[in-house]
Amino acid sequence: MALQHDLLLIITPQFIPSAWALFLVQLLFEYTIAVWYDEFNAFYQSQVGISMFFGQPDDEFSKLLSTLEAVYTHSLVQRRGGKPAAWRPPTDVYEADDRLIVCVEIAGMRDGEFHITIDERLLVISGVRIRDYEHPQPSLHQLEIRHGEFRVELMLPWAVDRSRIEANYRDGFLQVELPRRQDRQIHIINVRIDENDEE
Repeated sequence: MALQHDLLLIITPQFIPSAWALFLVQLLFEYTIAVWYDEFNAFYQSQVGISMFFGQPDDEFSKLLSTLEAVYTHSLVQRRGGKPAAWRPPTDVYEADDRLIVCVEIAGMRDGEFHITIDERLLVISGVRIRDYEHPQPSLHQLEIRHGEFRVELMLPWAVDRSRIEANYRDGFLQVELPRRQDRQIHIINVRIDENDEE
């Protein structure tokens, strides 16, 4: 298998990295790791298909793929705190009657594992989905299910009635209903003035 996206960086004493240079180097590193992972994964999937007829896939190659996936995940870090970047699960948003409904597809969670906050009109849904295998040291063949910290941020089109917000988690879907806040209405009526009061 040939990798066509090799990255070679030579640092000489005359090279003094600036903040922008370091930032560009980090972007190139993350891109290179991503390309390597995609090519390794595509090649490995072909080997897994062949192994269905000719035996088990190579354990060493499986370990290499797992290591590359770990490096790729570790390289995608937030600039602050060094924590892995949160991923965003699939989300639907639609309006029905007088409320906004947000539906998040996130299986493998429990009711108390979600954090839902509203700051003015910014809705934030966050949590952590833990990777849990039945066996302590599994031999990984394919990794497509996202785990770790997730986060959904949505700007609401209008103010909501926080006292009537409802959230329900069922069958792997979190549904949050956000009723629209009704503005106070002022009714002006005609007031009869007695002529005797004017005198």
